[in-house]
Amino acid sequence: MNILHISYHTSPLTSLGRNDGGGMSTYVHELCNVLSKSNKVTVITSDDSESDKKNDYRNLVYSKLDQNTEMKTKVNNLDSFYKEYVHSDINDGSIDVEVVHAHYWLSGILAKRLKQDFSIPFVYSSHSYGLFVGMNKSTKFRIEQEREVMLSADVIIASSDFEVKFISDNYGIDKSKIKIIYPGVNSKIFFPDISFTTSNVKKILCVGRIQEQKGQHKVVEFMSFLSCLGINFHVYFVGEPSGEKGSLYFDELKELIIQNNYSESVTFLGSLNQEQLGQELRSTDLLLHAAEFESFGLVAVEANACGTPVLTLNDGSFREIVRDNINGLFTENFNNNDKLNNFINTVLLDKEKASLIRESSYESTEKYSWGKTGVNTISIYEQLS
Repeated sequence: MNILHISYHTSPLTSLGRNDGGGMSTYVHELCNVLSKSNKVTVITSDDSESDKKNDYRNLVYSKLDQNTEMKTKVNNLDSFYKEYVHSDINDGSIDVEVVHAHYWLSGILAKRLKQDFSIPFVYSSHSYGLFVGMNKSTKFRIEQEREVMLSADVIIASSDFEVKFISDNYGIDKSKIKIIYPGVNSKIFFPDISFTTSNVKKILCVGRIQEQKGQHKVVEFMSFLSCLGINFHVYFVGEPSGEKGSLYFDELKELIIQNNYSESVTFLGSLNQEQLGQELRSTDLLLHAAEFESFGLVAVEANACGTPVLTLNDGSFREIVRDNINGLFTENFNNNDKLNNFINTVLLDKEKASLIRESSYESTEKYSWGKTGVNTISIYEQLS
């Protein structure tokens, strides 16, 4: 089968936490690797010459759009990008396409135009939503476009029950059009270290692009909570500033850390590739996830696959991933409360109980497989071709 994936917003080869690289980059990379084993897969994306990710695609077509281009410029460049790299390649037969899979709303706009011009069906995965960011002039335009894309799409793929309800309630899309396919986890990269032993200084990991909606500033609140309990810790942030205000937010985050006297207890690791992230997760006592809204939250599953429990504020899709005191904990805030206090005492101070939670964390990821994701996704493609 001839499949075209469009990932205009960010390259699937981008390292985690750099520019806009995150769960979506991993999703496209892993899914296309699986699909290309028995199908012809072409990926039209933005260039990332600094990537060290292995390229296993049969076909990978790069645009010449600078990966560091701001979102406003990316939006303004949509028309020229479509004409030069998408429409032209299909029109002259350079790419033979039976179905298109668009990732993120910008790619969805391109896929919608392809459907109008060539009657090619398309599948849409949003990965994120304008409503997660907050309402302003630019997000209002994005939200309107997201709805138009979803109305035009033949099938929408969601990663959780939460996402299905979110799409239906907020965009007015019929649930029958939305199919749930869980993302996978790469077991060759994310696996537990059976020799893991904790130390007196507890290692806390926070993974994500550094921007306000990822909530890194709330981690300082958690550090204060640990200090009150008398727990020695060191927090490692994975990721780099992202978005138009990312650098400003990063400066504010560092200043907040200094003001609270935690400079010696924090390390910024920058962006990591998947192998490096796996190594960090295996040696971590706890993954801290401070973003309140995620359509799925792939890093939580990757952490669990390494045997690392997850503490999260997310009240959406994470409810379907994290089970309290089994593979992590959901908490409404990082303030001192009995529920959070008991969990922290278990995973950081009680070695025997912590070992059991690490074991159950790993076991909770058995249903997540990129092979299954690929099989379920190709089934949808075949229904449309």
